[in-house]
Amino acid sequence: MPWTNRHHRSLLMLASSVVFISGLGLLFEKEFSAWKKSTEKVYHPTPDSNLSEEGKAFQEIWSENVQYLIQTHQLPFYWDSISNIKLLFESDSMEKWKPHLSPPIPVIKNGKYRIEVLIVPWKIKDVSAVLIQYDIIENKSNNLQWELSTNIYIRGSESEISDSY
Repeated sequence: MPWTNRHHRSLLMLASSVVFISGLGLLFEKEFSAWKKSTEKVYHPTPDSNLSEEGKAFQEIWSENVQYLIQTHQLPFYWDSISNIKLLFESDSMEKWKPHLSPPIPVIKNGKYRIEVLIVPWKIKDVSAVLIQYDIIENKSNNLQWELSTNIYIRGSESEISDSY
């Protein structure tokens, strides 16, 4: 059977499909590498020796929580452009932790955003937890860009609270 123009077109389409699919593979590999790099950027500070046992537990669990948020892609791209962190405490008992806490949030010199982190401890029966509210604000406009609230359990769990009611 002699080759026709139709065969040449089919062969060209097949070759261009292979090139396109190879290109997609490279694109996905590049995106995967970028995603993998961003999940490797987790800042995991060592708890300060001046913190109480509860403070050290909070520091560790807070770092693990931020790592989870990064790995599950729940943080916005603003997260990689934070220039300043402001910690706000709703409790005098936690205010003493302030000089010893290291927020598990990377800071860059020329970041376009700042983050305010409100830290509110609470306790119900034997469960101790901390509510953390993250507010990312654009430096230039002072506009709130993103916010997230989460509970970090230091002692006990959410199920222990619901079981008691």
